[in-house]
Amino acid sequence: MKKDDKLLALLDLVIDQYISSWDPVGSKSLNSLESVDYAPSTLRKYLNLLEKAGMVYQPYNSSGRIPTVDWLAAYIENYMTSEQQQVLEVENARKGLKYLVENLWSVADWVVVWFLKSDEYYY
Repeated sequence: MKKDDKLLALLDLVIDQYISSWDPVGSKSLNSLESVDYAPSTLRKYLNLLEKAGMVYQPYNSSGRIPTVDWLAAYIENYMTSEQQQVLEVENARKGLKYLVENLWSVADWVVVWFLKSDEYYY
């Protein structure tokens, strides 16, 4: 396997992990996966190469990496099924609505209730 193939495989893994947790992905968390055979130091080296190539970025020192918007969008368009894309869109819409309701509540001195389903609401 060529180095470029290794980097792209690692990028796919970083994006998968990021979509699963919505947290920056670090070398230690990648090393704990069964499918990864690299040492943490090698993973950090490869993550630095991905960062220099503009595929991921590190929000602050000692944090994990986050895929850039361009690479995340390309991944979603190319690899995810339309059903998986719809689930992701619904999750993002719910998070956005929750954020909106929480901010409305903090601005208004009233109770704000937003029902998403019969069993799920935010206030």
